[in-house]
Amino acid sequence: MSVTESAANAAKKPKNTAGAPKARAATKAVAAALTEAGHADAVPAVSAMKKGAASVRAAELIAGTRWVPGWMTAAAQPAAEDDNEPTGPAVAA
Repeated sequence: MSVTESAANAAKKPKNTAGAPKARAATKAVAAALTEAGHADAVPAVSAMKKGAASVRAAELIAGTRWVPGWMTAAAQPAAEDDNEPTGPAVAA
């Protein structure tokens, strides 16, 4: 392979210009995550961006908030029942 062929192959590879991992989330999903994280005010600006820029901006806004998506949190556990209370139908004595 010649130097010219190597340069041509390198030019064909997509470049990550945002400085972050390649974005895979749709802009609508990013907007929904921002809303869930409490950054609904940023949604109009982020929705107007391309996917990569929107993902990077959302990451900047959410960083340090300790927010995680709802699907990553544990399901709510039912309240523990008191052992002294009957759990079934009342039985006549």
